[in-house]
Amino acid sequence: MLAHHWEQVYRTKDVHTVSWYQPVPHRSLQLLGGVLAPGDAVVDVGAGASTLADHLLARGPIDLTLVDISSAALDLVRTRLLASSPAASPGSSVRFVQADLRSWVPDRRFDAWHDRAVFHFLTDPAEQQAYARTVAAAVRPGGHVMVSAFHRDGPDRCSDLPTARYDADGLHEALGGDAVFARVHAERELHPHPRGGTQDFQVLLLQRR
Repeated sequence: MLAHHWEQVYRTKDVHTVSWYQPVPHRSLQLLGGVLAPGDAVVDVGAGASTLADHLLARGPIDLTLVDISSAALDLVRTRLLASSPAASPGSSVRFVQADLRSWVPDRRFDAWHDRAVFHFLTDPAEQQAYARTVAAAVRPGGHVMVSAFHRDGPDRCSDLPTARYDADGLHEALGGDAVFARVHAERELHPHPRGGTQDFQVLLLQRR
């Protein structure tokens, strides 16, 4: 059911008008840019049709994995990257993985995990805990995790689905707490909705212990 929902979103909607669209994901690029080294392995979960991959590939060598439940979303990114100019930096690679994060088991470890606007769709505590276990297993010690989820003052629904909402402490705890991740940075971000107004996000940058 969930896979069908997101396939319909990416097959029927203009990705430039969905509420989470960003022409340039500035905060993600700034925060990741501060912790990544050339050639690092990065996974963008719930990548959708985000332009994050385009910008990371243009910055320098990177080992990038894009994970999404929707094959249509991944096809949009694949087509866009193939058509983009200039080409990705030498030494870069991109892997596309169609998977449901609720059951996905990564086959490798990463230097950085990025999630913008996915975790808040997990409203079942068991699914939240499974996600946290996956992150902890997938990120190497010393690696980083950036998660942006709706703040407590953000919307309780998005794309016709209910959402969970967090402050910095609540999001950190939901991801495993201080025993698993040291908090590096926390901020609230007001995301401008493409059709007007804003959405309030809680952004965390964590480091795997």
